[in-house]
Amino acid sequence: MLYAEKKKDFDIGGGYKAILFHKIESADDNKYEYILAVHSFETEHIGLFVTSTVNEKGSESAGDSHILGIFPGTGYENLGASNDWGDVNKFRNEAVKVTVERLGITKEQMPGDPSCSSEFPTEH
Repeated sequence: MLYAEKKKDFDIGGGYKAILFHKIESADDNKYEYILAVHSFETEHIGLFVTSTVNEKGSESAGDSHILGIFPGTGYENLGASNDWGDVNKFRNEAVKVTVERLGITKEQMPGDPSCSSEFPTEH
């Protein structure tokens, strides 16, 4: 990332913090709409990135305008295309769900259930 604005940050549970970025300028050719960066409170080490990327081959009329992807530490996984990933709340909710699953965060470890909220949690 060359540049990005932090939209929100919040505790995701299990000792992890999530930071949602938008207005992203990338060093590669991808056009990222949003990035959710997740890191450990203890180590400040980035655990993973979940991304919404503009799908250059897709369209809103076809229902595939954005691609949901994850950088889990090594490599990249395409999790599918949808117009939903261009909507900040829908992206955030799905990105939190993916993160919780990948990091093994239990409901008991979560501060409430941020993945079910239609609004952003309070900024920390």
